Order: sequence, then structure tokens, then C-alpha cells
Amino acid sequence: MKLQILLVTLALSSCAHQKSWQSQRVPASDAVTSAMFSPWEGTAAFDKMYKAIATAKDEVKVTVYSWSDSGFDKALEAAVLNGANVKVVLHPDLAKEPNTLAKVTKLEGIKSKGRAAFKVAPRNMHEKFAIVDGGFVVNSSANMSNGAKTKYSENFVFMNGPDFIIDNFENEFAVLWNSGKDVLTFTGDVVEDRLPYDAKNHQTLGKEVTLYSSSMNYDYVENAASSAASQEGKFIKLVAKGGGIGPYVVRDAIIKAINNAKKSVHGSFNHFNMLEISQALVEASKRGVDVKLTVDNQEFRERWNPEGIEMTPHFVENWKKLSGNANKATPVRVKFYSHSPNPAMWFLNHHKFFLVDSGASDAVLFTGSHNLSETAEHNQFDNMVSFAGTKYSKLQKEFMDEFNTLWSLERSADKPSAEALSYFTTLNNNSLPIHTQKPVSLTWDEIIKLRNDIRAIAPDFLRQMNRKSGSCKGYDVVKKALWGCQ
Repeated sequence: MKLQILLVTLALSSCAHQKSWQSQRVPASDAVTSAMFSPWEGTAAFDKMYKAIATAKDEVKVTVYSWSDSGFDKALEAAVLNGANVKVVLHPDLAKEPNTLAKVTKLEGIKSKGRAAFKVAPRNMHEKFAIVDGGFVVNSSANMSNGAKTKYSENFVFMNGPDFIIDNFENEFAVLWNSGKDVLTFTGDVVEDRLPYDAKNHQTLGKEVTLYSSSMNYDYVENAASSAASQEGKFIKLVAKGGGIGPYVVRDAIIKAINNAKKSVHGSFNHFNMLEISQALVEASKRGVDVKLTVDNQEFRERWNPEGIEMTPHFVENWKKLSGNANKATPVRVKFYSHSPNPAMWFLNHHKFFLVDSGASDAVLFTGSHNLSETAEHNQFDNMVSFAGTKYSKLQKEFMDEFNTLWSLERSADKPSAEALSYFTTLNNNSLPIHTQKPVSLTWDEIIKLRNDIRAIAPDFLRQMNRKSGSCKGYDVVKKALWGCQ
């Protein structure tokens, strides 16, 4: 009985606090949605997010996949000292790192009007969003890292309305929080309270803006209050709908938009591993829709391997097979920076967005943390938010401008910079480089030509490329050996 009374008290307390932060919301007519992009605006975008967190009055809720930027630590600490309650859900692998645990211990140990609490997600925590005082949300493709700030192509969407989308994100966070394991950092630390959530109103459909999340592929089952799971803070468990073979909430929403496209589809992403989306893009091209893609270096393959997971090569091959396309340039450009992409040398195109029928009154933008992969859909937490119609035309234009920037990166008169190409084919002390510090946008055919030019200089070079070689700096054409390997 005492436990039941305690749970009711906690729920009422949570609801009272919820009303407190809801009072900070702006009228619907004043709601603003805007975007910023790394690396061009990376520092400013992170500063805007950190300032919102640091100046929170009541509450901060954040999901974290990767955490290496010290600005995030300082923002969380400032929020706690400012009197806000900070709740963070961590990626499981991140939570195992000693450096992360040291940060968590420091933040949870702060004595102030506010307090910090951390949980570990039950599966990969790949979402990257923050909710501040229940009235401001930033949803992003970017992790809390210097690379995301200064080198990678990322996007940040800032929203202070409408109310229902803020509520949907609150519900999303509650599902992640209630299913996660509590991080206990000191003697006497207790399991954190559960958060109220409404499984039936997790998603608001039929509006101009809609949240699609991989968590929606699950049913939420309450764990008994007396269970070992609940004692660890895992108040609910996620049970896959359809026995683990479906549904595909995010993928199917994207495919529906592609199938409804009338004039154009522009996509920019880091990983593209879903055959069904590639097939939808090919079919859209077949009916005359202008499909263009900007992808990360890691997506390039000279030919499609049916046993592989990369689907950009699948789209390229099948687009070429369409009537009249055999001799045309494939509408795919790669943010090219390496023959063997390696984390230490990355200049990622880390976007995950689609823009359908740009400029039209019924245009729709999808953006978030969700890569086009089975992993994103069913093995981790990810989201996409759609913004449809003229109300979001400014936001859609901002993403279209970012797409065009990547499409034309280091190009003039629609030709790649001669300097960027010659960098890869110029011998320096008998060596050719593996990586560059200046990415360039290359078409599929341009990369194949570049690789053929390199083979003419050093026939064995590219054959030696593999995951390990990505940590090397170059190839000595005389010694026929990689060098600078770490």
C-alpha cells in the first residue's frame, strides 16, 4: 500500500511540475522553427543549444549517443546550478566509458536547487534531441562532439511549438527514460522517478509537423513495481510489434512521401541501407520525378554488391538502367574525402534528411537522427520529423540551400576543383595520399575516373584499401607499401 501511495504521489508531483514548464510555452501563433548547419554554422548552433540548456529555469531533458565536447558538460552544470532538474538518457556503450562515468558522477554530485540524473537506454540511444523547460526543442543529426561542430555536415532544428510536437517529444523522452536503467553514482543514491507518458498519444498525425520514431515500432509493457527491472529504474519494457518483423514506422512514412512526389526528391544522408527506399527512388525517377542525392564518402562502391548493405550503389545501377539514362550523369554526389574513410579522418556527410517537391505548396521535409537502415528502425532509438506545407516553407528552403551547398562543394561551373582532384593524383616523395583535409563533391563517374587515374600511377594502391588501411596516411609507389599507419 505504501508503494502505491508513493507512486501516486510521484505521478502527481510530475504532473504539477509539467504544468510549471508548460506555462513557459509561447502562443501557437508565435511558434518558430528554424535550422542551422555544421560545419558552416556549427559553433553558433552548439552555442545556441548550450545557452538554452544553461539558462533553463525548470527542466532539461537530453538524449546522448556520443559525448566528447566539453561545452555540453558546462551547459548541464550551469543548468543544475541555475536550479533546473536535468535528465539525460545515455547510449549504452557510452555509459560504459570511464570518462563518461566521471562526468556523470560529477554532475549528479552537485549540491544545488537543481539536480542531475542519468539513465542508460535499453538499446542503442541514437536520438539527439534536447527539451528545455517544456517549451523549446532542438532535434539534430549531430552528436556532442567537436567533429560535429567543425568538420561534419550536420543539421539542427530549433522549435518552440506547436504544443503538440513538444508534447510528442516529451512522450518520446518519457518512453526512453522509463525503459532505461538508472545510473547510481554514490552511496545512498536512489532510483529516479518514472515520468508520465501516454502511449496512445505518442504521435499526432494529420498535422503539418509529425514525429516518427523507431520507438513507435514497439508496445510498451509495464514492469511490476516489485520486479528486479523496476528496482533498476526500468519501469516499462519494449516489446516489438509484429514479432520483430515490423512495422517500419519511419521507413514507410518516407516511402509514402517519395511515392507521392510530383516533381522532385532531394536526399542527403550518412548511411543508406534500405532496399525498399532505393526501389521507391528508382520508381520515382522512372515516372519523371527529379531525384538527387548527396551522400557520405562511405556510401561509394564501384558496383553494387547484392550481399552488401550499401544501397546507394543499387540506386545508381538501377537509375542507369532506366530508359535514356545510360549515358547521363547519375544524380548522386559524394562528399569525398578519403579512399578508405576512417573515424580519425572523417569529414562526414552526417545528415539524414529528405525534401520532397521543394518549393511546392505541399512540399514535405523529413529530418532527424534516423539513418536509412534496419538498425535505425529496429535496433536503436531514432527519429525523423516531417514538416509539410507552406507554414514550413522557410525551413524547407534552408534545407534546400544546404543540399545545394553540398551538391556544389568545391566545384565551379559544375566541375570539381582541379586542385581537389590533383591532390589525389600528385606524387609527393613517391607517395599518394589516402585522405584529404578538403572534401569535394564528386559524381559517381568522377570518382570512378579518379580511381582509374590512380590505378594508372599505382596499380596496387587501391587494392590494399581496407578498414585497417584507413588509419594510414599514404601509399609509397616505389616501396609498394602503405605508410603512416597507426
